[in-house]
Amino acid sequence: MKYAFFEGLTDINGNPIDKFDKVTLWNGGNDAETLHFRDAFIQDAAKDLAVDTMAAEPYLLFINGEFWGFYLLREKVEDDYIQSHYGIDKTDIAVIKNGSLDSGTEEDHSDYWNICNLVTESDMTLDENYEEFCSSIDLQSFMDYMAVETYVNNSDWANGYTNNWIVWRSKTVHPDIPEADGKWRFVFYDLDISSGLYGSTETSFRYDSLNTNYVDGSNFNLPAMLRSLIKNDAFRQAFYDNYNRIIDTTFAPDTVATKLKQYADAYKVATQAGYLRFGLEWAANGYD
Repeated sequence: MKYAFFEGLTDINGNPIDKFDKVTLWNGGNDAETLHFRDAFIQDAAKDLAVDTMAAEPYLLFINGEFWGFYLLREKVEDDYIQSHYGIDKTDIAVIKNGSLDSGTEEDHSDYWNICNLVTESDMTLDENYEEFCSSIDLQSFMDYMAVETYVNNSDWANGYTNNWIVWRSKTVHPDIPEADGKWRFVFYDLDISSGLYGSTETSFRYDSLNTNYVDGSNFNLPAMLRSLIKNDAFRQAFYDNYNRIIDTTFAPDTVATKLKQYADAYKVATQAGYLRFGLEWAANGYD
């Protein structure tokens, strides 16, 4: 589809992205009957970090002239997404979603799990082991990803299981593309069950998701990797400093409050109209 669906969306060279293989008409997911834009909002707030995000554009849907609700059009993360954002040929891209190979080869799949096993099962205080991690997974992307997922308390991510995670890499090193260095990088994906959704304990601002993942004894990849890496002095200090930086900048209270008001002012009327369209008066009234 040759169309600039997302206003202002550009690739790493500043060129408009105006060709898409797939897009998603997003109804809000688990946030569909509450704030409606929670995932898009968090990804927008974190778009300057070293983690890929999915652009969002508001649309009103009409079917045969009948209003059918308010939606957000979203990018679809797969090899075409990486190709359009970074200029890497999609035949040279590996993507893993929720542990399953989405693009690439079984060798790529094995390589990712091998590095996960290395980190979780080896002594990361040893320089050679830590350097192997840093040569296989982009350190900044990993730290940014873990910080945001735990700070917003995404309970549909590593709350006793792993879900809603995507990693990708270029299988060939391209010197003129910094991100095409053969390292695995992370993508924010489905952050809607977070930031107070449902009023649950696990999404509440009082919940310490970072510590829960640190002390949890489960052996799934991301929390287990963090527990192992945190034993390395260099990583621990870098992770600590990076986490504080994200709190003080990306999620600074004034910054978040200003952006949230902009979203609410822009989408309130459309969201309430969508709720009323489907008989959700309680949701429309609760939006106030």
